[in-house]
Amino acid sequence: MPKVKISEYSATANSNTDVASINIDEGCAPSGINNAIRAVMGHLKDFQQGTYGDPFNGPVNGTLGATTANTANVTTLTTSSTVTHNGGTINGVAYLNGAKVLTTGSALTFNGSALAVTGTLSTTSTTTVAAASGGQFFKLEPNTGLTGIRRTWAFNPEFSASGQLSVMVGASEGAAPSIEVLKLTSTSLAVLGLTDISAATAGQIKFPATQNASSNANTLDDYEEGTWVVTFTAGTSGTITLNSSNNELSYIKIGSQVTIFGRVLISSVSSPVGSIQINLPFAAEQGLADQSDFYALPIMTHDVDLSAGAVSVFGESANQNYLVVYQTVDNSAWTVLPASNLKGNGNEYFYITGSYRAA
Repeated sequence: MPKVKISEYSATANSNTDVASINIDEGCAPSGINNAIRAVMGHLKDFQQGTYGDPFNGPVNGTLGATTANTANVTTLTTSSTVTHNGGTINGVAYLNGAKVLTTGSALTFNGSALAVTGTLSTTSTTTVAAASGGQFFKLEPNTGLTGIRRTWAFNPEFSASGQLSVMVGASEGAAPSIEVLKLTSTSLAVLGLTDISAATAGQIKFPATQNASSNANTLDDYEEGTWVVTFTAGTSGTITLNSSNNELSYIKIGSQVTIFGRVLISSVSSPVGSIQINLPFAAEQGLADQSDFYALPIMTHDVDLSAGAVSVFGESANQNYLVVYQTVDNSAWTVLPASNLKGNGNEYFYITGSYRAA
């Protein structure tokens, strides 16, 4: 059979008696040698250009075995045209399998502009994801299948040395993330900026120490529980002293509504004259001019010199910082309970409960 390409040459020299049907055996014509050399040069060029698709089967360092499993040590592979993997998957992803064999699969597909996961994407070890521009590494964007998403949202976590995770957003749509809105640590989750409310522990919501007041009637913007040291003041002159072990009342503040409750004990008085003024934990709302407008705070007393027929005592004041104790003597008219009615004998308790609207 005439040898018309390199793959048809024999590794046994004596078996190569022709080149492209040109006789090169012993005793051949001298012109045959010239023609044979020219034919071999043509075969070499065809092999370089891949004209006949001749395989090269190494192994030689710097070369690549093409059709067999021969080993080839390739340090740099450069191609000036398309590389085709005949066993590949259309729009698939090439990877090395467990035997380090180049393989393609369809679990991850690439259509030329987007990478999609059509199966389950998982990792068996710790995975590091490098941030793209602006620190973003994934986005949700609206398309025909997600009509409810109207904006592009970027998730940009940042980890501190102590293990804190922060989520940043841009100051405007499309801007690089710069404002911290979520902070996650090993003990708490804080939502910042937007609501300024943080989750302390399971089942609790922690409001800031200073109220972040809202003008929206449907927004709860404050909650607080505590006590305050109560003071009784004589409206005109003199002093009223409370027992130092029994001079606190409790309060619960929800939004602007304040509920107060508890009892205090008067230990002594010194010539008190005028009204009895009791301080408040939070300043009251303005514009409450008389007792018909004020909070209906029931105040019961023990061992206080009340006028005959008195059935109740309640607070009223046009001043925002304290309430004034009133009494009724005929079940219809309310009058100020005079501070001079206090005995100061150490047995006078005031029981106070009720609510008012804070400023």
